[in-house]
Amino acid sequence: MSKTIDIELGKSNAIISKITKSTTKTPLESSNTHIHNQGIKQHPTTQQFDSSEYNERRKFFKDQTNNSNTSMHSISTSPLTTRQININTKTDSEIYAERRQFFHNRITNHNSMVTTSTITLPTSSETKGAVIVSCLLVFCTVFGMCTWFSAGAVLSQLKILWNIDDSSATLLTLGVNFGFLIGALLSVHFNLADKYPPSKLISIGAIGAAVLNVGLLLPNVGFGVALLLRVGTGSFMALVYPMAVKVAASHFIDNRGIAVGFVVGSVGLGSASPHLGKYYIYINRRERE
Repeated sequence: MSKTIDIELGKSNAIISKITKSTTKTPLESSNTHIHNQGIKQHPTTQQFDSSEYNERRKFFKDQTNNSNTSMHSISTSPLTTRQININTKTDSEIYAERRQFFHNRITNHNSMVTTSTITLPTSSETKGAVIVSCLLVFCTVFGMCTWFSAGAVLSQLKILWNIDDSSATLLTLGVNFGFLIGALLSVHFNLADKYPPSKLISIGAIGAAVLNVGLLLPNVGFGVALLLRVGTGSFMALVYPMAVKVAASHFIDNRGIAVGFVVGSVGLGSASPHLGKYYIYINRRERE
């Protein structure tokens, strides 16, 4: 009785194991089933290998590779991307002629782009005003700078008056140059040209130089005082010449060079005026005799 029961139990266990083997799946099989359910074709396993499907996939990837190589080849040989190598077969004379024609056309185009501006002539009132300003500048510069070599014109008389030698007499002229340098440096240091009008500075410089120059004619004036007066004269003249050049350069725009030239020429005329006056007096005296 017990043997029959054992046989029946063994049969039932075999049936249960077959049922469990048929119902349980491996993780790979379950994932393949999940992919198949999503509409993607299930990969063949080693037990279920399909050679036709393998050949189809191999052909597909081979076609994709060929297509990609063909497209890359078409891009590399495109005329837009390939570098064109132009072989120059022209001679030197032809190249020179082309370059000459290129620069000729360039100059012609540039000249055609330049427009000629209309030149407006100054009116009669503007011309008259410019002439008046030029005459005033020349007048102020000549009579403001005439004190430069005034002592040199009468140097022989001053040597007798002060009983000095030639080396001491030259200090009267050098003192004016030294004073001019001091006056110019002080004018730049205090920025007088930008703080005050040039007309006032020219007037002060000319009047101051004339007053100090007249001081040489005062009685009982020694050589030391005369030397200080000459230094002061040069300092005041530093306000005449530079300010006159500034007025000429700032007032005139079209004829600026001519105006500055008149001022510079008047400086030479004013400096030489004492000697010109001495020569004129000498000629008149000689004619009377």
